Order: sequence, then structure tokens, then C-alpha cells
Amino acid sequence: MLPSFSQYVPLPLYLTNLTSFLTSITDGKTYPFVPNIILITPPPLLQSMMPDPESRAQRELTNTKKYRQGVLDLASEWKAESAKEEWRVGVIDVWEAIIQDAGGEGEELRPYFTYVYLSLQLFEWWLSVDGSDRDGLHLSAKGYEVLWKEYTKLVKGEFKGRGLDWDVKEGLPWAAPEYVEIRSLQNCG
Repeated sequence: MLPSFSQYVPLPLYLTNLTSFLTSITDGKTYPFVPNIILITPPPLLQSMMPDPESRAQRELTNTKKYRQGVLDLASEWKAESAKEEWRVGVIDVWEAIIQDAGGEGEELRPYFTYVYLSLQLFEWWLSVDGSDRDGLHLSAKGYEVLWKEYTKLVKGEFKGRGLDWDVKEGLPWAAPEYVEIRSLQNCG
């Protein structure tokens, strides 16, 4: 979003807000146990897919890149800090992952976006059925597939053993005891 539009958040304020979230999550006062935090960069965008001149005028690839770099820099800072703590900060650079998967920053990005239309009269989200209408901003299933692959890499790599890997039951945090434990306790009395 560019400065002349109402939804615009200046980069310094954006980073201050992210820092505020990270601080409140990790300060030990708000949340007693915070083992894992994952920051995700903004994805790229494709202006040529945006439906009208007003939409295209609101966003620029070069401006969005600055926000991506801001998230990467902040993540690097917090990763260094988290090395001294029980909690960890990781980052998914969905921008780079999508561009690599697509093979470029141009029209190759088209399949990674979907069309989302907000009907102001009905207050409902309508998604295109055939995928022919896309907006160059909201990720499609293919875009989210790339994000999922990156998340999986992080969980099975840098965050291995931190309770996020769905394939390793022993590492997953339990909110309640397993059924067999409950049954054994019931049989004790």
C-alpha cells in the first residue's frame, strides 16, 4: 500500500507494531510458555492482475519489497535474541519462495494468486470458481502450497524437536492426557 491510501502503514510503524507483538509474546508476563514464533514475509504481487487502475495504483512491487526486507531484518534480530532463550523465532520468506517456485517476478506469478471480491451489499467473500479472475495480491492454493512447503521445511529443520512436527508424536505438546492415561487413572480408585 502506498502513502496516499487510507490503509497505508509506514514501514517504521509496521516494524514497531511487529516488535510490540514480539515483545508482548516473549516478555513472560502475557504468555507463560512461548516456544515458537514464526514470522512470514509479505508475498510478491503482480500489478498486471489487479482488476482496475485504482487497485494497481495502490501497490508497487518495490514498496512491498521494503516490507519484506523489514521482516527479514527484524527476524534476524529476534533470532539472535531467541538463541539465549527457551523460545525461538523463525522466518519464512514467502516472497523469495514464490518467486523461486514461479521462476521469476513477472507473469510467471499469475497462478500463485486468486481473485477475492468483497460484496459490500452482502458482506460475503466470493471466490472465483474457475480461477480465471485473479487479483495479483491474495494467494491461490498454489501460493499457499509454497507457503506450506516452507513451513514444513522450518518445522522439520530449524524447529526440529520443538513440538511442531506432526510426524513425531513424542514432540507434540498435549493439552490433555491421552485416553489410556485417563483410563488407568479411573481404574486406580
